[in-house]
Amino acid sequence: MEPHVQTAIDAFKSGHPVCLFDSEKREGETDLLFPGASAQPATMRQLRQDCGGLLFLAIGDEVGECFGLPFLQDLHTT
Repeated sequence: MEPHVQTAIDAFKSGHPVCLFDSEKREGETDLLFPGASAQPATMRQLRQDCGGLLFLAIGDEVGECFGLPFLQDLHTT
């Protein structure tokens, strides 16, 4: 495993965020990933205020199906 990947995993295990740069060839921006289990209301407020953009929560298929949630890419392609 690449050392930087292990560093990110260790950060998540400790409840810390990780910055992820996607690519100059894509959006050319950095995303801030945060372990949801560690998030508190103040954390979400700070992420929304400091990072702007959208907040996403990774969930399993069964949760999305239970709430009838579409995939994000389906919203942008229809």
